[in-house]
Amino acid sequence: MEQVPIGLPAAILPSLGAVLSPECSSQFVRVQPNNLSSIVSSESAALGNSITVPSVISFPSTPIQFSVPSGSSPNVFIDHSKSTLQFRVRYQVSTASTTNYTGLSSYLQGSAHSWFNRITEMVNGMVVDDRTSWDLACNSDLNFGYNVADRDANVLSLGLLGEDATLDSRNYSQGHSIPAFTGTSIAAGSNYFSYAIPLKSALIGVDAKSMFPIGRAGKYDITLYTPSIAPITILNATTAAGAGAKVTITIDQINLELFYLTLDQKSASLLPSPSKPWAMAGITSRTGSGVVPSGVTGSLSIQVPIRVKSARSLSSRFVDSVQSTVGSVNGQFDSKAPLVSSMSYYLAGQKRVPNVPLTTQFSIANFFNHALQAYYDGGMDRLKAKCGLPYESYANYWATGTAPTAATGFDQNVIEAGSTSIASSQGGFEFAEDLRLASTTNFLNGSDLTSSNSYLELNVLNAPSNTQYVTFIAKADIIFIVLPDGNVEVRV
Repeated sequence: MEQVPIGLPAAILPSLGAVLSPECSSQFVRVQPNNLSSIVSSESAALGNSITVPSVISFPSTPIQFSVPSGSSPNVFIDHSKSTLQFRVRYQVSTASTTNYTGLSSYLQGSAHSWFNRITEMVNGMVVDDRTSWDLACNSDLNFGYNVADRDANVLSLGLLGEDATLDSRNYSQGHSIPAFTGTSIAAGSNYFSYAIPLKSALIGVDAKSMFPIGRAGKYDITLYTPSIAPITILNATTAAGAGAKVTITIDQINLELFYLTLDQKSASLLPSPSKPWAMAGITSRTGSGVVPSGVTGSLSIQVPIRVKSARSLSSRFVDSVQSTVGSVNGQFDSKAPLVSSMSYYLAGQKRVPNVPLTTQFSIANFFNHALQAYYDGGMDRLKAKCGLPYESYANYWATGTAPTAATGFDQNVIEAGSTSIASSQGGFEFAEDLRLASTTNFLNGSDLTSSNSYLELNVLNAPSNTQYVTFIAKADIIFIVLPDGNVEVRV
């Protein structure tokens, strides 16, 4: 019989592992925008007094350009785990109300990430990563990656609404309230909120898998884009009364805070020569859109317009085209549960995921279970996943003329959640599936979506009263190869 090899636990082996030389140095570097110092909206129209339809505030969609110091030395790296985007928002009542409201409430939608909906990264003028719907991807990561304690710990930096200790410590999956836009008599004045949010970048941010050799790269630029609609929900209470208040929004104090590490020559000698390519990896996102028409029941097949080589996960969000309490009061951040007898993905003409379609009629719990698996990136053990969504936020279903009932077999959690939207809590439903081949953190073991079209297939039981906008978000593996000339090649 072959002998079993004997070894010692790593914890008692006589090794310190990789230790940086004391001659290495590190420091935070603050990078300010090249093209502006602030973004100011025009004064809004007078805030509405509706108790069902929120006020919509226009905001200038503006690129914010940063040139990150690069190319100084092959020994210089950025520690991706500490990359932070910092900024401040002034929420200003520029014209006071002329008639008292019955009670305005106001909330930042999602988190401070919602002030930016796209990020583009370029090296030597060539795009290396371009992520649209960045705000939605960040919002999903918060919903399924932060439990209540995590959210409370990050209320200040991320602009979150903390748990309400008076209501069973319930978390409301929403951004903070805005006192200046809240109450009956809305007086002229301002609230300032500062934010420091993790930079979701696969190259120099929290989605990277290793430090980026910024000193080996050519000219490196990042551009962030603000949305055309301010991510704020403002709604009146009780009865439609009040008039006159107008608001102005300003974003300023914008900067990137990056942590640079400089190796000494002895440490740098252990690395590959600058004359050779340097490869690194990260996780990016790609998005697409589709539509579920109003009043339609039966089988639907919606194309997923995403092509990536290694998709780690794929999710679908359903947003009501009507922005109101009977639709999606928080706009694109309210995702409603469709009332379906079956739902699955058909990927690249090759396989169905899951192979047994899920149903919100009989098992909304299994949808939630699959979403936890998809968003827990350390494996498929959903017990290790984190999520702060209350059940009624996830099971909140789309507006329909025929409400689900126990007589038609619907889950009681769906029935109790209802279809009404509220300003203080997003509808957080997502049909998310883990597309990796095995329960592992290994790289490039996701599903190939490049060979053919992929589809979302569903059988609608209770037709939506309004058109539903579907947003698809795929997390994908991405590889960067830094060439000796400073250019960066990309595989995604």
